[in-house]
Amino acid sequence: MRHNARHNGFKPFIGLMVIAATIVLSADHAFALRQLLWYQTNMGDFVVEMYLDTPITNNNYLGYVNSGQQDNLLIHRKATPVTSGLSVIQGGGIGFDPASGFFFAPTNPGIDADVEATHSNVRGTIAMAEGGDLFTSQWFINTTDNTLLDKNPNDPNDPDDSLVFVAFGEVIEGMPVVDNIFAQPIVDVFENSEDALDTMPFEDGRNSPPDLFATADELIEVTTVVAVGDTNFSSTWDAADIDELAANLGSNSTFFDVDRDGGNADQQDFDAIVRDVFETEFGDANLDQRISIADLDALGTNFSQAGGWAQGDFNGDGQVSIVDLDFIGRNFGFDNTTPAAPAVPEPATMSLIGLAGLAILRRRR
Repeated sequence: MRHNARHNGFKPFIGLMVIAATIVLSADHAFALRQLLWYQTNMGDFVVEMYLDTPITNNNYLGYVNSGQQDNLLIHRKATPVTSGLSVIQGGGIGFDPASGFFFAPTNPGIDADVEATHSNVRGTIAMAEGGDLFTSQWFINTTDNTLLDKNPNDPNDPDDSLVFVAFGEVIEGMPVVDNIFAQPIVDVFENSEDALDTMPFEDGRNSPPDLFATADELIEVTTVVAVGDTNFSSTWDAADIDELAANLGSNSTFFDVDRDGGNADQQDFDAIVRDVFETEFGDANLDQRISIADLDALGTNFSQAGGWAQGDFNGDGQVSIVDLDFIGRNFGFDNTTPAAPAVPEPATMSLIGLAGLAILRRRR
């Protein structure tokens, strides 16, 4: 009962603050959340940022990523202007087992993808490769501009645009790794065949594959693909991902290494998920990329209770406390939705934050 009395006493105070704080505007806002994919290969790593206007493709691909179905698969194809008129590397569909050889990875039912998307297949973009007439798990990265793969309603050979390849993201880190993979020689695994393995790149520069079936050392493998920041594997990015990371600080799992430094999950990863993935600041309870009265209200409602990020726990200790209020006080007025947002809270706003802090302290006594 004592705890409830404290909580109920603070709630009306927040309501009065909402009325008084007319300098803070509240409005619905659709903001851009960075959806990043981290590819780890035996030749180095690269990071892809997915486009936000390709949701069908993204959700389909994230299903494979978050279930581990993109791990330990090969870069099995290198297309060149000589072999196919394109310059790409392709993966996501074929693996290698030293005991049994090459295999096709299992796939889910194919999708039509976001055929209305307008992103061009220019250098550095990643697109879905067709499996029959539908897209499944295979992808390719354009190592040069391959605009002939774009939607072209004037192509007489493809009047219904069935040959469009949907670019759903672009490489933002590690393009030299992609270029190095593309620079490797190729081999026709089964010799004079016309199949998925007739132009497979391999790492060590051999011109023939005498030991290709005995070891995977020379194959180029994507060992892990991680949706950076999607720590609970839900295929969406939300406050639950921040809570999951907070609960796993100290873990040595790749999934929590948000800053990709190769170390255990630590404060730097906590900073990275807030600032680099959600592009916001500590104190933004509703993750709308602004710190406002709405965030203060969330904290006030849950003050001195157990909770997560959405309830006002900004330091990840599982409790909503005066420490978390300090984050709001320091960052109040932060707004990443407008280019000219104030970097420092206005004096009147700071006064309101101070009053809120005093009210909380009084309730704690």
